[in-house]
Amino acid sequence: MKKKFRSSRFSAPELDPWRACRCSEALEQRQEELRQEQVTAVEQLQQSLEEQVANLLSLNEDLKTADMAQVEQLTTIFRCIDDVKMELDLRARGVWVERLDTEQTDLKKQLEQETQRLSDALQKIWPSLERSDEKERKLEAWSQQAAKQLQAVRVANGELIDDFQKVAKKAKEDQVSYSQRHQALTADHEQIRASLEFKELSHAEHMAMVEERLETLEMDLARETHRIEDKAEEQLQFLAGKMRAMEENAKDREQAVLFGARCLSCNRAYEDTLKTSGAVNLPGEKRKAQVFAEIQRALHSPRRWHRRKK
Repeated sequence: MKKKFRSSRFSAPELDPWRACRCSEALEQRQEELRQEQVTAVEQLQQSLEEQVANLLSLNEDLKTADMAQVEQLTTIFRCIDDVKMELDLRARGVWVERLDTEQTDLKKQLEQETQRLSDALQKIWPSLERSDEKERKLEAWSQQAAKQLQAVRVANGELIDDFQKVAKKAKEDQVSYSQRHQALTADHEQIRASLEFKELSHAEHMAMVEERLETLEMDLARETHRIEDKAEEQLQFLAGKMRAMEENAKDREQAVLFGARCLSCNRAYEDTLKTSGAVNLPGEKRKAQVFAEIQRALHSPRRWHRRKK
């Protein structure tokens, strides 16, 4: 059965160089295997043809030898027959007539037997001759078919070589474009890495500056807080002294106003205010606490800190 060789067309828009090299190696290996198979098949076919031709030549020589031997034997028999006829003619008138007739009959029988034997031999040889002719025709058909297959294999090899060249060219182009893309990506990566390093460095510097600024602000805040607390304490003490002085002045004025006055209901004169140690003046303490709360609220007010920062 005749095999049909078809060339496989490769369509690879994007090929990896490593895979392209592997494909090229596989194609070269496959092409070498096909060449070896072709050479082996042609050698086997030539050897088979040579063996068949040698067998045919040997058979032909045997047939020629057998035919020549049979022809020589028949010629010898015919000569013997002619000699016998001549002897019979010479002895026709003699006493040996019956004997000669008997010999002639025996010779005729031998001739018929030899003719039959030659006919049987020819009948036996004839199928071999027909088979040899048929084998020769088959061998010729096989040789033609092998030539066609060899031509088809050569065409397929040519197409495979063309495809391999196209694939190799495409692989080289892809490798060049891959190298260019790799270089571009490497440059972009280096640029991005340098930008990130610069940003990280600037961010670290900014964070260090912010931390330093925060530490400075914390220290300033702590100093300002201590200073404000000290100043508030001083102001509170000053206000407390002022309040005590104001209370004493108010009491003095009240005593001065009420000195010698009498009660309207009982008509009894007011006595001087007694100052007792350890006595608590509730109205004065309430006013003092209210003033202290207002001072604390003013110190911790966010508006004040906002104005101070501005």
